[in-house]
Amino acid sequence: MGMISSGAMATQVSVGPEDFILPIPDNWSLEEAATLPVVYGTVVYGLIMRGSLKRGESVLIHAGSGGVGIAAINLCLSYNCTIYTTVGTPEKRKFILERFPQLTEANIGNSRDTSFEEMILRETDGRGVDIVLNSLSDDKLQASLRCLAPGGRFLEIGKYDGFKNSPVNLGLLDKGRSFHGVVVDSFFNIAPEEMVTVAAKKKQLEELVHKLLKDGAIKPLPRTVFEMERVKDAFRYMAAGKHMGKVVIRVQDSENIGKPSILALNSIKFHSDKMYIIVGGFGGLGLEVALWMAFNGAKNIVINSRSGPKTSYHQYCLDRLAEKNVNSVISTHDLTTEKGTRELFNSLTLPVGGIFNSALVLSDALLVDQTEETFTKVCLSKVNITYNLDKISRKMCPLLVYFVVFSSIASARGNPGQSNYGMANSFMESLCERRRKDGLHGLAIQWGFIGDVGFVVEMLGSDVQSIRGAQAQRLHSVLATLERVLNYPNSTVLSMVRSEGVKLESSGDIIKSICHILGIKDIYALDPQITLGELGMDSLMAIEVQQTMDRNFNVSITPKEVRQMKICELIALSKKFDSNEIVRAQLKQIDLDLSEESQFLPEEPTKILNNCSGELMFALPPIQGHYRAFSGLLERLEQPVIGLNWTYDLAHLTTLEDVAKVMVDRIINLTSGSEISLIGYSYGGVLAREIARHFEERKSGPKVNRLVLLDSDLASIKKSIIDHSGYDPSSTSEAVQELEFIKASMKRLQIENSRFEEEIKNSTSRKERFDVAKKYLMLSGIEPCQAEKLTKINELLNQKFRLILNYELQVTCSYKVIHLRARNGNQELVDAQNETNIGSQYFFNGDHNDFIHENLDQITSKVTEFLNP
Repeated sequence: MGMISSGAMATQVSVGPEDFILPIPDNWSLEEAATLPVVYGTVVYGLIMRGSLKRGESVLIHAGSGGVGIAAINLCLSYNCTIYTTVGTPEKRKFILERFPQLTEANIGNSRDTSFEEMILRETDGRGVDIVLNSLSDDKLQASLRCLAPGGRFLEIGKYDGFKNSPVNLGLLDKGRSFHGVVVDSFFNIAPEEMVTVAAKKKQLEELVHKLLKDGAIKPLPRTVFEMERVKDAFRYMAAGKHMGKVVIRVQDSENIGKPSILALNSIKFHSDKMYIIVGGFGGLGLEVALWMAFNGAKNIVINSRSGPKTSYHQYCLDRLAEKNVNSVISTHDLTTEKGTRELFNSLTLPVGGIFNSALVLSDALLVDQTEETFTKVCLSKVNITYNLDKISRKMCPLLVYFVVFSSIASARGNPGQSNYGMANSFMESLCERRRKDGLHGLAIQWGFIGDVGFVVEMLGSDVQSIRGAQAQRLHSVLATLERVLNYPNSTVLSMVRSEGVKLESSGDIIKSICHILGIKDIYALDPQITLGELGMDSLMAIEVQQTMDRNFNVSITPKEVRQMKICELIALSKKFDSNEIVRAQLKQIDLDLSEESQFLPEEPTKILNNCSGELMFALPPIQGHYRAFSGLLERLEQPVIGLNWTYDLAHLTTLEDVAKVMVDRIINLTSGSEISLIGYSYGGVLAREIARHFEERKSGPKVNRLVLLDSDLASIKKSIIDHSGYDPSSTSEAVQELEFIKASMKRLQIENSRFEEEIKNSTSRKERFDVAKKYLMLSGIEPCQAEKLTKINELLNQKFRLILNYELQVTCSYKVIHLRARNGNQELVDAQNETNIGSQYFFNGDHNDFIHENLDQITSKVTEFLNP
């Protein structure tokens, strides 16, 4: 039994003369011996070596029911000391009295408060005790100091106040009182210059404990024993602070010692006096392995790469290694040749402890298209390098511990187009098997799809979630797996994360279906020249895709053609499908129907809505630009109605006042009468009022006689725009507002991907931004002509949003006004005096979108009565 600096939680440990080792008494069990080293080492070092305990002295021992507390009581009783102790619960007080009948109630205080100070001063007639063995903190530590008698020694074994750097009242340390920090850890991990002094103290401690064992002063502690399977319960029990004595985990029965009974893995530690070679070290995984090795003790790492560091990330990793005091040696030796490999080993100044080959070169093609050149290209990094490393390391690396090669799941399962890659990996696996037979370390790891770094991420991006049934294995899992399998006796292991099974949808967009089966979130973020076969589509997947395309899309294509199809070709093919129904379903969310695009993007400046005779009325539609909200009402009016359209030629205007001026000119060109009426719904009502104001300022032309407003409250319109447009109300930048509007519009059409975000963010003008939006509308399957119209519609919507958000209403008017409003959502405005409260207001049941249809008769009657008094 004994103590070592670290690594004691193991089935076997290596000990030396510098460690604290004691023989187990013949009449002790291993279970009893397990309770001794730490607690008695602390107590003997503290009380005797630091506290100079003398027979007959008085001692205050805090937390007497704990392991250290019981050990201290045992030791002090052997010295005939007067003992005082503290506990935290009545159960622990009862335990102390039963285990140590020499103690009475008067000797036991409470460790949860400072009342023990009064007990000590009362029992010692105000003198205090000679020694305090303290593990309490904060105010209880201060109270313990006040319990010291003149010449007393305060022994601090707690860590809490030390970590906090809590102040100590030095006034309490007068009259020969002293304070001692008791840290048994100081016997381990010591500086070279302190070796002699510490070794002498450790030998003294060892001799003292050995003598006390022989004298019977050291006794086994009471304990709570947990079986090996209940380790978690043991730690929870100890953390609860309810235990008395020690908590012990029984790994083996004493009679079975030496017989294998549990599975255990050696912890991986790399030696600081050896060099570790990583081939392909500047690849994504190679660099991460180098950092992992550094965190596990390696101080000399050789990073082999014929190209050397190229990127800022490479330099960043080298800097991190330097921060860990790692000597990073960059090698550009050509390991595909025996000469280059031998030169590498000759250049090293320390013995080699491990070799890791993570080199990778691909040259994919179907077997019929493979050539000697494509096989040679791939095999150089796998076959040639591994062969040379094995051959020369056998002679030049006698202390080699690890020989590891990174293989691929392609070797175990195959991958379309990678017969050369599979063969190269298979060779490495066979070589590792041969090394194992020769008594040498050899391990080939067949990695699946690694999701954070490496070739797949570099080629396809991080959005790919799974490939051929393999889900992305995250880097932390990869490194944890590497640490575990280094101890395996196998020559080849497989590491992958299986993805959940998926099925192709029976109908819908073929792009969405293929993304679903391949586990790709965003197909537009991939290189458009990559083929589906390169994405991991095997023959079975290709057949399923072929059947789906034939059944649901009436497209005839062979499985081979499916695998060879590029991303750009797939997108082009999808445009041939009838996507109108899908697009309409998406556009319905924003009240747009491209079959009626003439209403949203009118080519004519006006539209006749009622052919009756009489005083001319002009109608201004809501922000969408269509007149559906007026249907039924305008047709019932007994006077002619002409709609004023917001055409695309107005897109360059920058204020609502400018738009109103254009509308005024159009009205003047359409009438020779002296008076007109205006009717405006929602956004159109605000524009109608601005038109009326311009007419009032003009000294010629018709005058506005009456104005009908339909639920046209400026504040409510602005709030609705901010809520639904994607605008950031805190930003005044027109470019930022425009960018957020486009992103929100595309999101409603289910168009979200990283490339779109990047392109539109880098656009410098309105035209560029909307051109990017149009591009991705077409990529989503919308026909070019429809994408063009939808882009213009959104451009006009954005313009209307910006103009009204910057518009301030002027309320002075001489014409007559009636305002018909929806009650739902506006109850608080019924009696409000706001900027729209001019003329007469009437409220009708229903919301903003349907209150006219729900109250058509009443509203028609009210408007007719207003227009024709």
